[in-house]
Amino acid sequence: MGNQIDPDLKGLTTLSLAAYQLNRPNKGVISIGSARTLRECGFEEYKQARVDKLRDLYAKLEPDYEYYYELPEGETDGRKSVRMEKIIGEDISPFDLPDFEDLMPNWEDYVDEYKE
Repeated sequence: MGNQIDPDLKGLTTLSLAAYQLNRPNKGVISIGSARTLRECGFEEYKQARVDKLRDLYAKLEPDYEYYYELPEGETDGRKSVRMEKIIGEDISPFDLPDFEDLMPNWEDYVDEYKE
């Protein structure tokens, strides 16, 4: 029973990797001197620069918090109180800023499409 072929899939076959790549005209064609991988072209540095900038923006836009304790409904035991926080000011995400893309590092400064 385990070796039977589903009748709906009977006409389907799988291609070997070589047969699949045979019909791809640009397979293996790169410009002379071009970066072959994202790591070689500087993409890792670009991602790290974006992370650093986002950390700075989150630290700069973090609102102040005021903490207080509140007892649940019907409770009188203070040990069961719940810590609550109240945001003072405006809580803004860096992604909601109108000039977000202008603040972020430009990928063209980090990623080299062609090394020369």
